[in-house]
Amino acid sequence: MAVLASDGRRALPEDAIDARPVRRAADGTDRGLSSRVVALDPLTQVITLELRARRWRDGQLEADERYTIKETLYFHHEVLLMLEQAGFQDVQVDADYTSTAPTGETAIWVFICTKAEHLTHQSVIQPHKPTRMRLAHLDWPPWLTQRV
Repeated sequence: MAVLASDGRRALPEDAIDARPVRRAADGTDRGLSSRVVALDPLTQVITLELRARRWRDGQLEADERYTIKETLYFHHEVLLMLEQAGFQDVQVDADYTSTAPTGETAIWVFICTKAEHLTHQSVIQPHKPTRMRLAHLDWPPWLTQRV
């Protein structure tokens, strides 16, 4: 249940979420990953998240790691404007690595576009093939990203 601040917004930081085993890996370990919002700055559009990764073997906790990441949030039109200003064209936006259009519920927006050909004083830059861009990249602990 969300706790509301006096101004009606959800209070931060959110309560800690226990990382419970959510999947069994090929090596027999159970792994869990949880996250919570620690801070949100609406002016700079930066959200701070705390991630907790845990690993169990035979019911015993082997690893418990916490990471803090900051993500800058961009609205759809802001990304389109940045791509245009950087010389990209023919922009296609897909949802969650599919060929469907994104909605308000889409977790990952994929921008597929072509870099326009242009001249510089040093060299000619040839058009690139369509480029897939993901705006967020996380470095997870190696043991969490192993094939399961």
